[in-house]
Amino acid sequence: MHKNPILIFTFILLFSFCSDKNSAEQNDISKPKVSELDTFYGGNNLLFVSDTNISCFNNYYKIKVDTSESNCIKTQSALVKRHGDTLLLKLEGKNKALVNDSKIESDSYTEYHFITKLTDINYYLLKVYFYEAFSYLLVNATNGKESYICGYPAISPDKTKLIAGCFDLQAGFVFNGLQMYAITQDSLQLNWSRELSKWGSDNVAWIDNNTIVAEQIEIDSVMNTKTSYIKLTPSK
Repeated sequence: MHKNPILIFTFILLFSFCSDKNSAEQNDISKPKVSELDTFYGGNNLLFVSDTNISCFNNYYKIKVDTSESNCIKTQSALVKRHGDTLLLKLEGKNKALVNDSKIESDSYTEYHFITKLTDINYYLLKVYFYEAFSYLLVNATNGKESYICGYPAISPDKTKLIAGCFDLQAGFVFNGLQMYAITQDSLQLNWSRELSKWGSDNVAWIDNNTIVAEQIEIDSVMNTKTSYIKLTPSK
């Protein structure tokens, strides 16, 4: 029987395609499923997400922020002064001046608000407002080095690292996700920064030196928020 070379060639192509597809599917099965809601990567670290409750969260999250800058400065009056638009922070042997730029509706708009001194790691903490955004600023109380982070920092029990989180899935003006820093003697070193698309967290805390508890804030189709509570644990 005479065999049609075109049919043979077509069969070979189809067989090759199916084999490649099956091979790709098998390879995909071996990869971790990274959905953000049950696992996600922070840098090279695979973090597992597990459910917890508000009681667990409140047991570890102890941060209470006074929104009045004048009250915050009173608690550190020997170290921090405000003179109009200028905020003075006392360093070793000198002062560091941070000056507001209050030009309304200007891209250069910057307003510094003192929050506290984090004595455990020897940093001043400020919240900085920009024209359509905000950030947090850590200033080393010895050398004045500045480190901008996305949210209020939570310091690990061993004082070697900090994590910060921010939620902004609605307006989208600022970073939405988590950032992890190593605390060195004279500066902060970014370990990883992970922007998230399915949820965010303004408030995080450490359970131990490896485990984090956090709010998990999600939004629905009409931009309403839903808050639950999770633990984040790195893979071994």
